[in-house]
Amino acid sequence: CMPRLLLLSFVLAGVAIFIALRNGRQVVRPDFEVEAVPAVSANSEDSFRVGALGWNRFRGPNGFGVLDDTDIPLQWSSTENVAWSAALPGIGASSPVLTETRVFVTACEFERQSNGELAWIKRFVCCFERKSGTELWKKEIDGKLPEDPYRGMGLPEHGYATNTPVVDEKHVYAFLGKSGVYCFDMEGNEVWQRAVGQDSNPKGWGSCSSLILCGDSVIVNAAEESNTIFALDRITGETNWEVDSPSLNYAFSTPAVV
Repeated sequence: CMPRLLLLSFVLAGVAIFIALRNGRQVVRPDFEVEAVPAVSANSEDSFRVGALGWNRFRGPNGFGVLDDTDIPLQWSSTENVAWSAALPGIGASSPVLTETRVFVTACEFERQSNGELAWIKRFVCCFERKSGTELWKKEIDGKLPEDPYRGMGLPEHGYATNTPVVDEKHVYAFLGKSGVYCFDMEGNEVWQRAVGQDSNPKGWGSCSSLILCGDSVIVNAAEESNTIFALDRITGETNWEVDSPSLNYAFSTPAVV
C-alpha cells in the first residue's frame, strides 16, 4: 500500500508542475530587493546625531539589526572590551537605545504571590551618560495591576520590561505594557503618558512589542493590551489614528513601516 501511495504522490506532483509550466507560471520564491538605508539620513526629519551607531530603536535603523561600523569588538567578557558597567534598579529584557551622548534602557522589579499573581510591580526608565556610564536620571513608575501572572510560558522567559524604548532628538518614549506609554524629555521630565489598554491575550504571555517612530507619530502595537495599534502624536500623546482587530491576538512583533 505504501509504495502505491508514494507513486501516486509523485504523479500528482508531476501533474501540478506540468500544469504550472504549461500556463507560464513557475513555482519559485519571490525575490525581494532590500535597499540599505544609512544610519543617519540628512534628508530625514528623524535624522539626528547618535554617533557611529545610530541605534535609536529596537534592532537599530529600520529594524534591520545591521550597522556599517566595522570598528567594533567581536568578543568580550566581564572585563575584556568593556568601557563601563552600571547597575540597574531591576531586571529586564529590553534593548538599550542611544543618542550621541546618552543611553536609555528600561527595567522592572516586582513581588509575586504563591499563585504567581503579582503583589506589586514597579517599572523604570533609566538614562546613563554614554561615555562614562554615569546615571543621569531614573524614573520609577508604579505598575498597574492586575498584570499577567509570572508563571508558565512567557513571562518567566522575558519578564515585565521587554519593550525597547525609542528615542528622537528631543524625547525618549517607553512602552510599559499595561502601565501605558510614557514620553520623557532628555532631562527626565515627563511630557505625557497614555494608557493603551489593560487586557490580556488568552495565554497571558505578557507584552513585548517595541515602539517605532513614523513621521509625527509613535507607533504602538498594543495587541496584548487592547488588540489595537495606535499612532500617538509625538508631542502631545494624543491619538493620530488607531486600528483595532481580533486578528491582532498573539501579535507580539514590533511593527515595520514599508
